[in-house]
Amino acid sequence: MYKFLKRVLPFVLAVIIFNANFINLTVKANTVDYLRVLNSSAYVYDTSALTNKIFCVPYGYYVKVENVGSESVRVTYGNDDSDYPVIMGYMYLDDLTTVTTPPTKPFSVIKVSTASSDILFNDSSLKKAYFNVPADTLMYYYGDFTVDNKKLSYVYCNNKLGYIDTACLNPFTVPESPDEIILPTPEVDENESEVTPESNNQTVNVGENLQIIIIVGISVISVSVVYFLFKPSKQNSDAIIEEE
Repeated sequence: MYKFLKRVLPFVLAVIIFNANFINLTVKANTVDYLRVLNSSAYVYDTSALTNKIFCVPYGYYVKVENVGSESVRVTYGNDDSDYPVIMGYMYLDDLTTVTTPPTKPFSVIKVSTASSDILFNDSSLKKAYFNVPADTLMYYYGDFTVDNKKLSYVYCNNKLGYIDTACLNPFTVPESPDEIILPTPEVDENESEVTPESNNQTVNVGENLQIIIIVGISVISVSVVYFLFKPSKQNSDAIIEEE
């Protein structure tokens, strides 16, 4: 019996581990993971080095996770099969928040239009121009980019992705995410004792009582010292009695 178990047990364990891994891979393959942007300055970058910003994702919306690294996450932003391209890039892991439920509307790519003629640039430094954009031109807006206190918009216009001065666009507002924003609760250090008003009052009372005890103690000591200093000696007492 022992020899039989010794031979069969490794095989059984191998089957169990294989099935567990297979189930895990199947679940991951059928699950689309999203991370939420709850940071007003969370940018998408063009490389994993996180050096060149593309645009800032609107607050409250999501990015689709492609791969998670130690510090960065490869993400995509935008709906597939839309009239605009999906943006792929990288973001800081610390700029993203995990969610437990899938979003109803993960992305916010909206249509905007120009109020005046301007130029669409290839780069955020506004050095490489694509073409001029006449007034009343429609385009898709992804997010903001701020450089030298100047606000730019990252847009898709006439089959080109680029930057345009936000001041030339008609006023617009990115709608708030329809998904409820639940901020993560800060972690509480279990080693730190919780201070309550009652404990504060107890501390105050203990302090006051200690002061009273110290004052009483000092008073008793002072009276004792005075008594021993001015206590009449036995000889003086006898002399007084003889005089009488």
